Amino acid sequence: MSDIEPVPTWTKSRNGEWLVRIPREWWDNYREAGENEFPVTKRNGEKKWVSIAKASKPFVLDGVEYVLGTPVEERRGYRRGGTRTTRPHTASHRCELCGGTRNVHKAVDMSCIPCWLCDKCDDGAASIC
Repeated sequence: MSDIEPVPTWTKSRNGEWLVRIPREWWDNYREAGENEFPVTKRNGEKKWVSIAKASKPFVLDGVEYVLGTPVEERRGYRRGGTRTTRPHTASHRCELCGGTRNVHKAVDMSCIPCWLCDKCDDGAASIC
């Protein structure tokens, strides 16, 4: 067994579908934080952030516990004129005051500390400390 820490990677299922093999520890930590995007390492070493819709039951491979994640299908819409557009990406950050994910943006609090706030909480007088 190697000393390299396991990371999320692509794997092909028996029916030919591409899935993400995620270490169970990563899955638990990301889900606990409310995140569903994982940095998936390709064979050439590149990393791509992939949103995961659901995961399989845990299984053990080479002494490490994993889950298989099903990527969210990219939905494409069409506008007039035949121009393709992708669906807007959901917020991957949470407001540091209320925990919401709607209209979250990077802001600066009264102490000049960068933070993530939603439109409702960003009144210019936020204090994160």
